[in-house]
Amino acid sequence: MNPPEPRRRWWLGLLHLSSLALLAWLLWSGSPYYGTPLLERPRHADYARLTAGGEWGHLFGIAGSTLIVLLLLYIPRKRMKALSRLGSLRTWLDVHIWMGVTGPLLILLHSAFKVGGLVSFSFWSMAAVAISGVLGRYLYLQIPRDEDGGELDGGAIQARQEELLREAGVDWDRLPASIRGRLGGSAGGMLSWLADDLGWWSRRSVWRAELAALGAQDPAGAVRRLRGLELLQRKRGTLDLAKRLLHHWHIFHRPFAFIMILFMLIHIVVALLFQSTHGATP
Repeated sequence: MNPPEPRRRWWLGLLHLSSLALLAWLLWSGSPYYGTPLLERPRHADYARLTAGGEWGHLFGIAGSTLIVLLLLYIPRKRMKALSRLGSLRTWLDVHIWMGVTGPLLILLHSAFKVGGLVSFSFWSMAAVAISGVLGRYLYLQIPRDEDGGELDGGAIQARQEELLREAGVDWDRLPASIRGRLGGSAGGMLSWLADDLGWWSRRSVWRAELAALGAQDPAGAVRRLRGLELLQRKRGTLDLAKRLLHHWHIFHRPFAFIMILFMLIHIVVALLFQSTHGATP
């Protein structure tokens, strides 16, 4: 089972912030070297440490490659019901995305921002996979799901909507017309979803003020539940479109992931052969 939603968001946010803070510090500490022209780098004091085969550069490559390989475990977890006891699908996806963001950034540090030749194929495929992964996550969230990440059917969606309305503790007939209109659902495509999600940040305070004026005991909690009801209604009306977009996203995402893994493995094999031949990693 997933941890409660607020706690899940906290630990997920902490995980991303911690890794990004570490990567930012590594980038800042190595910036004098990374900013040095390529032909002058061998004479730099940090060359032996930050070059691709250096002490830190090598570790960056190992750590990044390990994360990229481990993120592939999401595929058997998603497809094999026998692995369902190893944690919820939603948690696996969260970790999968974190690895898909952190791994490429470590590989970028490993390359010391020197992207060319064979490495460029893997790097740009890696960038395409990482960027498209953000889009894929957004499309994934447009499909109504339970706490474990399973897709909800029509009956379960209706039951959840009724539950959210009860938990909001506000009589439907007393809701302002502006809120009732939003809860009626809306059609449209991905751009309208984005506009709705971005506009929510300004609507939220308005809703809270309106519910407080109605005498709601917990306006903030009521707003969260009514927003959940609004999203479910929107997703219910655009479910077929979201599924089609997610299907087309997979068609785009998978080839780049395959190319990324293939060229990463070729790079590792070449590096190991070069090391065994010359006694040092390039």
